[in-house]
Amino acid sequence: RQTVAQARSQYNKNQLLVDVAGERPLVIVNTLQKGVHAIKTGTYEAAIQAFESSRSQDPNSPIPHYFLAKLYAENDQHDLVEAEWQKASLKAELMEETSPWPSMYVAQGQYYFEQGKRAKMATAYAKARDLGGADLTTLEALTQAYADAGMSADSKAVDQQRADLETTL
Repeated sequence: RQTVAQARSQYNKNQLLVDVAGERPLVIVNTLQKGVHAIKTGTYEAAIQAFESSRSQDPNSPIPHYFLAKLYAENDQHDLVEAEWQKASLKAELMEETSPWPSMYVAQGQYYFEQGKRAKMATAYAKARDLGGADLTTLEALTQAYADAGMSADSKAVDQQRADLETTL
């Protein structure tokens, strides 16, 4: 029932967009949305420009830095990646109580794991666990991330935390 309800809801949303927009081209005004759309369409330079522009529109948000770090990592621009992760982390810490992005720290930890920076990886994963302790998606990602890093004790602990949360919910 839930799957059918979700599919029906998505269909209704899609149909509403078709009804409203028709065949007209999509015009995206929000710079963050422009950046995400550019990523999905594979236009990375446009995505970078959109996220750089977004930084000036919302200077306190870690979100553009998160996306820039991921884009720079895909293009092996590691000096830029490090700077963007640092900016994203600082800004996320300023809004820690309301941060919607514990998964940012999972992604950051995965980057550091790939770069062989295990201390930074462990710090990022610990931050994700602190912020995302009540978020099933974050806990699932952390379970896998710890397993990938060969940290089976941490992986099992987070998986148990996730299972306990599912039981509670």
